[in-house]
Amino acid sequence: SFIFKIFSIKKSHIFFLSLFVLIFSYLSSSIEEFFIKSFLNHETIIYLRIISLILTPIILIYFFKKIIKIEINKVRVFFSIFIITIFLSSSLLLIKDSQNLKKNKNENIWEHKEADIKEIPLNNNVFFILTDAYLSPKYFEILYPNEKNLLLEKLNKKNFFTRYNSYSSYSSSKFSIPSIFNSNIFSDEITIDDFKLSLRKKRNILDYSFFTKTLAKNNFNHRFFMCDFKYVFKKRFCKERYTYLSLIEDITIIEGIYYYNTFYRAYKRAILLLYNLNYFRNMVDSLAGDENEDLLLYLEDKIKNIKKDEKNFFSIYFSKPHLPFTLNSNCTWKSIPLSENVKNGFLINDENKRIQGYLDNINCTNNYLVELIDIIEKYNEDPIVVILSDNGPILRPNKYLNNKINKENLLLLDQNSSLFSIKSSKNCLNKFNKNKLHHVNLLKIIFSCDDETF
Repeated sequence: SFIFKIFSIKKSHIFFLSLFVLIFSYLSSSIEEFFIKSFLNHETIIYLRIISLILTPIILIYFFKKIIKIEINKVRVFFSIFIITIFLSSSLLLIKDSQNLKKNKNENIWEHKEADIKEIPLNNNVFFILTDAYLSPKYFEILYPNEKNLLLEKLNKKNFFTRYNSYSSYSSSKFSIPSIFNSNIFSDEITIDDFKLSLRKKRNILDYSFFTKTLAKNNFNHRFFMCDFKYVFKKRFCKERYTYLSLIEDITIIEGIYYYNTFYRAYKRAILLLYNLNYFRNMVDSLAGDENEDLLLYLEDKIKNIKKDEKNFFSIYFSKPHLPFTLNSNCTWKSIPLSENVKNGFLINDENKRIQGYLDNINCTNNYLVELIDIIEKYNEDPIVVILSDNGPILRPNKYLNNKINKENLLLLDQNSSLFSIKSSKNCLNKFNKNKLHHVNLLKIIFSCDDETF
């Protein structure tokens, strides 16, 4: 009744009107989503965003003024009440959500019981190198039959055990990496809400995993480095991190569409324009002083100064060869439009660009990894070195491989083929069945390398 008094309009049902606007907004956004996925691409999406920004307020004003016959000053009152309604409903949802976090709904997200966290006899230094979306040797030969792979040649020369046709547990980092870190796979009954809830709980599924808890119990000197390549400022760098959660921040197709929208492009173009000014460039470079242009020099400094009298476990994450395809084979920067500086391959329609861009990223990544292996062996005696990836490249080479491989096998290779390679100078791997050497068992096997009873 208070709302009705404010409007003082006969038969005004502002509450139901608010619900109508909410439902209309939901339906329109769903239609927009369908339209985008069906008819638009990463280039033409810009024009839809511009048109919608112009038309939306005009349509709303016309709707209220002509159809519902509310004066403009009444519209202001309505929007005020509408915003208050949204705020109150959001607050209620937040309270409800916080209560859900306290529940034990998602405690049973794993297929098997949690592995025991116990003392282990492992004394070797371990270097756990994770690459993003590196394909298997088999899929590399299928995609690039006339190309050499320096990393695979290096691994063979150094007597690494490399699985020729390895598959990740899942085709997404969100699921594959937690599966590796927990030496487990997700239950068939887990929902996406359960998964999201598990990430938001204090004891999240990466930083309190079987992997991290085992390292903590056994007093490993545990360090984690992320190496990344930022195209806009042409920066390549490694940074030490203290949480693993950032490893599973995938961008879905719809999130990607809105992430790379008009505002994002405008922001990036403004930054690039400013970066051409010496004063702004010097200021930005000074603020980013901890970013090292030479990744290998940075990593070598950390590796050679490890604590010799302690057990060391180094996790080193490379964001490549995953998109964006910003690097040449020799690791110089490409010149690409901002529309291709994306992390979602579905936003690049040109299949040839995806295939060639990925090959260039692979070759550049190989240059770093080949030298990194030499650095590790230079400063460590009998290290355990692991190099693997979280999922396939998802290049969708349907035309390129047409009639060369059936669609089911191609889909499996494209989404799940992954690098899996491991070496221990003491040959502790010889006592394990090679069929059991895969992503989910990997950390259990590493931790059991010096266990004579295993």
